[in-house]
Amino acid sequence: MELDRIIQQQNAALSKISQVSIEDAKKLLLENLRREYKREAAEVYKELVDKAKESASKEARKIITMAIERNAADHCVETTVSVVPLPSEELKGRIIGRDGRNIKAFE
Repeated sequence: MELDRIIQQQNAALSKISQVSIEDAKKLLLENLRREYKREAAEVYKELVDKAKESASKEARKIITMAIERNAADHCVETTVSVVPLPSEELKGRIIGRDGRNIKAFE
């Protein structure tokens, strides 16, 4: 009981000094806390969105690179391989060379 009386006296003294009632002080405090938490939440949201965009961009680049690599290999094989008919086995032997020395040059 004594403690409650002391707390009430202190609250009354604070209200008189600040010229703000306890209810008004509570409202001001809550409003300030709301603003602060909204700002913090907005910062966290922005960080998460930025990280998600960066991650999505990296993943998209990875997928595009893989697709280009796959298609480039097929295209490269199509454009770099040529078939030349040889009229005789003797000519084929000359092109290959003794013991197949020229095969690596063609590869």
